[in-house]
Amino acid sequence: MPLLELLSKTQIRQKYCGPGEYLGAMSYVLSNISAFRYHRIPPQILVLCPPIPDEDCDRQRLRLRQDLLVNHVLGFPLHTLVYCRNSVTHGTLLERHLWSGQLPSEAIWETDHGVQVTSPLFTLLTVAPCASETQLVMMAYEMCSTFAVFKPSDPMEKALKDAYASHQLPGDFGWKRSTNQKGEVTNLWQRPPLIQIDDLLDYAESNRSLRGGKKLLNAARQVSGVTASPFEVQASMLFGLSRRLGGEGLSCFENNYEIALDQKAKKIVDKEKVYADLHFVSADGSRSVIVECQGATEHGKVDAGIRDADRVTALQSMGYDVVLLTFKKMSDKESFHTVAEMLANKLGYPYRPKTDAMKTREDELRRELLIDWATLGEF
Repeated sequence: MPLLELLSKTQIRQKYCGPGEYLGAMSYVLSNISAFRYHRIPPQILVLCPPIPDEDCDRQRLRLRQDLLVNHVLGFPLHTLVYCRNSVTHGTLLERHLWSGQLPSEAIWETDHGVQVTSPLFTLLTVAPCASETQLVMMAYEMCSTFAVFKPSDPMEKALKDAYASHQLPGDFGWKRSTNQKGEVTNLWQRPPLIQIDDLLDYAESNRSLRGGKKLLNAARQVSGVTASPFEVQASMLFGLSRRLGGEGLSCFENNYEIALDQKAKKIVDKEKVYADLHFVSADGSRSVIVECQGATEHGKVDAGIRDADRVTALQSMGYDVVLLTFKKMSDKESFHTVAEMLANKLGYPYRPKTDAMKTREDELRRELLIDWATLGEF
């Protein structure tokens, strides 16, 4: 049956079942990259899809091969968690990963799609052995931030549009889709963070002795703050990571820094406050510079950031130095070095040329970091 026809026949659930709600006997326990992809799916997409078939009732995997979520989102092989060494497999359809010890607290979540899934924290731990250090930091940033990147297939896109047009969906479930400057929908979705940064650090520290634990702890320590888009993550990592790791070593910034406007600035933008993407402060606290990521996606809309000349003027009237960073400028290594050197000079930090080893590591970082974010996790 064609995907669109099957979607149209699927009864839309009126309630999104969150973690902790027991829904009966389960089959697969999604883990690793499959769990990461599951956590990226907007609830309004999930409610359009039928449950993944139970393993006991699908011994030949015929239904699994045709399942909507697996075929169009999770992909093959489907990564699952097993607790017996005899159950481990490495096939084209299923990749079963062994967990032989005691599970961390609240490691497994229930879903309404016929499967269980590792929690966001446990997902990062299970994916740590497979991911590179850079990829793991990127994934941790996304789970700790207010965005997810999800690209619906064409039939899912149409089904979602039809569902809203026919008022079959009760709302956005807290996930709002961002638009570009032309008002067109994008693959960027705004939602509450799945993980608090302090919880990630505590979890990684508590489980550092487990497989992937030390790697996750190192990654957690690199997450500078809550971001609102992949662009902000990329800028944060290129500026903030140490030069040994390929960055610029300028970690003296805060993400999404709230700025209360004074009376003069309020008159310019007619707002009480704005949020700076990256707010840098000099060592002595006497100087600050705002770096604003000027992307094509309105990831925060007008209330959440500095998006036009009026906002820059308002902040400049309060004494802030504002630097506008475009993705094109960030992607060009030499242009970005110019911005980094200018920023260092403004803040009173020495800027030294990179060694050959540092340049090589930067090239490696850029290859992994400056990607189509929707492909994150394709190891």
